[in-house]
Amino acid sequence: DFVKPVSDGVLEYLHTCFGGRIRDIMNTITNLISRIPEGVIKTITLDEVKPKLLAIEEQKLRRQDFSETEIEFLKVLLELDKFSNSELASKLGKSKQYINKYLSEFRKNEVIVKFEKMGRNIIYTIHPRFTLLKALICERDDY
Repeated sequence: DFVKPVSDGVLEYLHTCFGGRIRDIMNTITNLISRIPEGVIKTITLDEVKPKLLAIEEQKLRRQDFSETEIEFLKVLLELDKFSNSELASKLGKSKQYINKYLSEFRKNEVIVKFEKMGRNIIYTIHPRFTLLKALICERDDY
């Protein structure tokens, strides 16, 4: 008998997160399947997948030499659609200089991209390659 490795719900979720980019969907499914213990024969559901995906995405960040502080900072950014240095300083209760240190590093590493300029403020958004992590962070209370 044939057993699907992931449920249709997982495929739909990944399709939405990746905007239909098949390569990203298949790479993610391959990564998930490689973590299933040998001998397990069942279809993985979306509820089972989300915590695993979050762990995989966080592991990718650590492999890219993100510090724990940078990962926590990034998680805050992922919860926001658009943000400026001033908004982040206010939200986090930190100085603009402190915030700018991380924003500069994130710009350099293409974690964030310039979205638009409003007066003296530059508005940023998260780079599209973090779409899955953003979806998982924003939904993490669901699992």
